[in-house]
Amino acid sequence: MVNLRALALSCAVLFVGCSGGSECTRNSDCAAGQFCSGGACTTECTPETVEVACGAGFSCSSFGMCVSPPDAPGPDVGPRDAGGDAPPFDAPPTADCVLAGGTDADGDGYCAAAATEPDCNDGASDVHPNATEVCTPSRLNAVPVDENCDGELDDGCDWFFGEVTSVIPAGSRHTQRLSPTVSDDGLRVYFTGHGGATSTLHLAERPTLDAPFAAAVAVPLSGGTEPDRSTVRRDELEIVFGGCGRGLWRATRASRLAPFGPSEPIEGTAGLCDPFLSFDGLELFGTQGITGMGFRLHVTRRASLAEPFGPLETVVLPGDDVGGLVGPTLSADGQTLFANAATLGRLYQFERTDAGFVFVRELTELGRRTTLAIAPSGSEAFFSSSSDQPWAAGLWRARVCRDGPCDPYPAVTCPATGVRSPDGLHCYWRVAGPMTWGNAVSACGDGSHLATVHSDAERMLLPGSGWLGGYDNDPMIDLPVLPDCTVATPGCVWGWVTREPWTYDYWAPNEPNNAGAGENALEGGPSLWNDYQSGASSGAVCERESWPTW
Repeated sequence: MVNLRALALSCAVLFVGCSGGSECTRNSDCAAGQFCSGGACTTECTPETVEVACGAGFSCSSFGMCVSPPDAPGPDVGPRDAGGDAPPFDAPPTADCVLAGGTDADGDGYCAAAATEPDCNDGASDVHPNATEVCTPSRLNAVPVDENCDGELDDGCDWFFGEVTSVIPAGSRHTQRLSPTVSDDGLRVYFTGHGGATSTLHLAERPTLDAPFAAAVAVPLSGGTEPDRSTVRRDELEIVFGGCGRGLWRATRASRLAPFGPSEPIEGTAGLCDPFLSFDGLELFGTQGITGMGFRLHVTRRASLAEPFGPLETVVLPGDDVGGLVGPTLSADGQTLFANAATLGRLYQFERTDAGFVFVRELTELGRRTTLAIAPSGSEAFFSSSSDQPWAAGLWRARVCRDGPCDPYPAVTCPATGVRSPDGLHCYWRVAGPMTWGNAVSACGDGSHLATVHSDAERMLLPGSGWLGGYDNDPMIDLPVLPDCTVATPGCVWGWVTREPWTYDYWAPNEPNNAGAGENALEGGPSLWNDYQSGASSGAVCERESWPTW
């Protein structure tokens, strides 16, 4: 058998371009436009002569160049090992080298030239301009990758939303929780809480992505105006906030744990509402009421984070003449826009094109009148809504899937006599008494607790009445203590056994009143509530819940 590599090495084979007879071991040994093949510099091949001209394991590019493994080729560990090793020798490279004289540092078969169209990631052999975009797997910790270097994550992949679940990260009695934004790592959600005539910026945190959120805390802002709506940059170092007709303000801080500095107005935004900062912080979207035209989407841009925002520009969208669009939110790559049709109360999805955003579909999965926030990972959506939500209060959360419809959450286990919440993640059942409040805490069993209640809808799910998980509490301990709370007691504080925030109650008239002294536990159910002596006897209403992870 003829040794083709030996023939190439001796420069005796047709189509092989030798560089003055010099031998080579790597591409850099050859002149510009030449490739090292079989120990010799070669430039020309055709698909029919590739084995003769280039040698086994090589292919011929669209420029007639031999496509070889990278410098110092060695055994390949795997096609997705993110290393700089060669593609398998028994298969052609994943893409032709499209730039003569370029380099292939990551072994993906794409020759990059820094001055023209560089390879987008020389640390990953499966990421290059000719790669096929891969829809991100539906995992909470999955990180989307721009495989084909076009600046868009998961382009061509649909948006699917899973079941809606309640988050309830509130620290005080707020009837609404609006304009959520999510930190870069997905562990913190900022939102504006509205209660009565006041509004406050809040922050809810969780230790890991698959853990529930703790009670939210207020984030102080100095000067400016109340944050009717707010948006926090993904690095959490800048906030933009304000209200319709009162203009937008911004504040910055040096680190995430530092307080925000003085607030300053953003010029030219007097009529702008619903602010949303793009993930790179260079675009600020909002809505503005125009006489006779309803709300219209606008955007203001800046060249860098250190420069001021420019003049407002109208964002023209198809269908923007039917009720106007409010509550804009962008995906992490800035290519997908979600907005709410104010009059129709519908949430829409748009995609960015060279000519502007184009309508894609209505998001019926998330209900109506929704303010949406997509986590930077693209795997979660957090949102508030004034209608169409199944139960409970606070913010809501839904799984986002890009590689196909989301799998359903497994329902929480529930006794035969129990009642499940509409999302299937909470179960309530009654345990017959008599028992004291302390014994009732234990009677619910491991993984369960006395029921905690956060809305009218949740209260109406409770089966019968009995001990609930509320008590007149000292914030440092988990058992009832004196002094007892009454409606007339200054600073009277009630809490839940789970340390969830006390954002809802359903006291009977003149309750709590400590009528029998020592009434520091909560007895109730769907009907009006009463404070009761924790050493007295009653039944128990228990709850088991599951935080959905994937």
